[in-house]
This record gives sequence, structure tokens and C-alpha cells, in this order.
Amino acid sequence: MQLLCALLTLVSGQPPRPSEIFESSYREVRGWVDQNWWDFKAFVDALDSSLFQPFWEFCHEECELEDDAGLDRESFIGCGEAFSTTYGEYHESFPHWGSFLEPVWEKADWNDSGFVDWDEWRYTEAVLGGVYANVSFQRSGKSTADELTGFQLEISIGFTRQQMRLLRELETDRRNFYFNLWNASQVDENSDTADKREISLFWINFWNFLITKA
Repeated sequence: MQLLCALLTLVSGQPPRPSEIFESSYREVRGWVDQNWWDFKAFVDALDSSLFQPFWEFCHEECELEDDAGLDRESFIGCGEAFSTTYGEYHESFPHWGSFLEPVWEKADWNDSGFVDWDEWRYTEAVLGGVYANVSFQRSGKSTADELTGFQLEISIGFTRQQMRLLRELETDRRNFYFNLWNASQVDENSDTADKREISLFWINFWNFLITKA
């Protein structure tokens, strides 16, 4: 990631935009999923499906869809734009979700039906969690084969003072807020560190926190 940032800065004269960083990470994660589909599918299918419900319901509410309706391309990208508008101030990458979901659409519609159904949404949101986990590891200078401590993850997220102020308005005890998300994302018995699966779940839980609290 540091090399990528340096190359993008050299070419454009500007630091890479968050959208460029996360789009690059998406291509990496998507390539891994394509090569390890059955392992990925087994992991997602073993998760409690309610984990993916808040974002799914957010999309349907914002796009005014029936509860069980699939998301077509317009509503899929529209959901990203709605997320940007509603939660953009909580993280540097969130304002870019509308444009970020455009390239994601092509793979989100796994069966080429023209709609992203519930199962396809679960897999897609898990991929997005993986994208954010990938960036978290890169910003920590770690390989995704490693594990992160809670402190390393918090530093990699890079909340600004303004963002922390906004989060404190939702949850007065910042430490409890953070460690509640951390603990809810653990899938093994070691809660001191988190692997790429658990960091992915942390981000999904963070999105759920915003959707249900903000």
C-alpha cells in the first residue's frame, strides 16, 4: 500500500484519494475471493445472517423498495450514495461510497440476474468488509496473514477529532463502544488480536452501529 500511494502521488502530484485506495483494495480482495470461493462462501454462510440485515434494510428504506426486493444497479449504487450522504462524516472513505459501489456492481450480481438478492448481498457486504480489513492491515504495515491488536486497528482507522466527537454523541463511552465492536467481531478464543476475518466483521459491525445509532 505504501508503494501504491507513492506511485499514485508521483503520477498525479497529489496523494491518492481514499476512493482510489479502497478501489485498489477491492480488486485485491475480489481476486482472492474468486480463487478461494468455497472457503469464502463457507465462512459467510456460517455467520448469523442478522449481521447483514441492518445494511440491507437501510438500502431498502433509502431506495423505497419492498422488503424482499432485490437491488438493481440503480438502487445498489443509490444505496452507496445514500450511505455517503448519511454517514459520510464518520470516516474519510464513506463520502466515496456512491462511486465506490459502481465497480462493485459487476461482481455483486453473482448470477447475472440484474438484481442483487439477499444471498448475493451477504456475500457482497462480506467482500466490502474484507476490503476495509485489507486497508487496515496495509495501513498498519502488516500482511493479512498477520493479526492486529485493538490498538493497531484503532490507529489504522485514523478517526479525526471531529469524527471522534460525532461518535461520542452516539456513544458516550468511546472505549466501551470500540471494544464492544471488537468483542462482537471475534470468531476464535483469542480476543487479544484479530485476524482478517475478524477485522472484516469489525467493519461490518461498525456500519451496523452507525445505521442503528446515528
